[in-house]
Amino acid sequence: MELMLRSSRNLFRGTQKSKPSSNIGNENSRTVSVLKVGDISVELYRKKIKNVHLRVYPPNGAVRISVPVGLPISTITDIVEKRLEWIRTQQARASSGIEHPRFMSGERHFYCGSLLRLNVFNTSGRPSVRVCEPDVIEMKVPPGYTDIQRGKLLDEWYRAQIKAIAQPYFEKWEPVMGVKASQWRIKKMKTRWGSCNVSDARIWLSLELAKKPSRCIEYVVVHELAHLIEHGHGPRFTQVMDQFLPEWKVIRRELNTSQTY
Repeated sequence: MELMLRSSRNLFRGTQKSKPSSNIGNENSRTVSVLKVGDISVELYRKKIKNVHLRVYPPNGAVRISVPVGLPISTITDIVEKRLEWIRTQQARASSGIEHPRFMSGERHFYCGSLLRLNVFNTSGRPSVRVCEPDVIEMKVPPGYTDIQRGKLLDEWYRAQIKAIAQPYFEKWEPVMGVKASQWRIKKMKTRWGSCNVSDARIWLSLELAKKPSRCIEYVVVHELAHLIEHGHGPRFTQVMDQFLPEWKVIRRELNTSQTY
């Protein structure tokens, strides 16, 4: 499971790893110290990297953070403090032996910013997924459906929801902003909420956005369309965002800090 955060142009990425990498600690890195944050001990590595990586390792829930060489210790501590709940959740998953969701009844999955309970039923008909109550995702599958098949089914449902939510936002904002995407698509993206190929005006949205509130999807749509006006993230890009979506920084903060694990 992943928790992602953009801060300025930097990207925070948190993951629960299936097993520790054998080269951690020797790949252009050095252990600075064991950082104590609350009741959590964190192995700290400094590397020649641009992003921050926070990882929790089974089976004992060891926590390791890799950071750019010059990142202040106060900033590192703040990053960990803001994610203590996420760390404890991943440690609990690691100690229980559950490294990945199995998409079975009783599990909880995010949709549109809310944590819903998954109920799985057997059916002789076609596989399907729907929200049948405000806090329940109902999945119907043929007997014998595997974890992988149930996961793919949920992903396809997520994909369909993003299409339904995002399409009106493209139709709303393209004429307002005076630009138009040649096409937009959805795919799994580990380190971004969206991307824009400026040369051919093609936009990609992350599948993870299905787990976020719809206003976050709108923000990403506007953000990527803004790149058709200004390619980079400099002052002019900020002006474009301020002009069309004045509250974009608030929504960006919500997007990057809300949990979807």
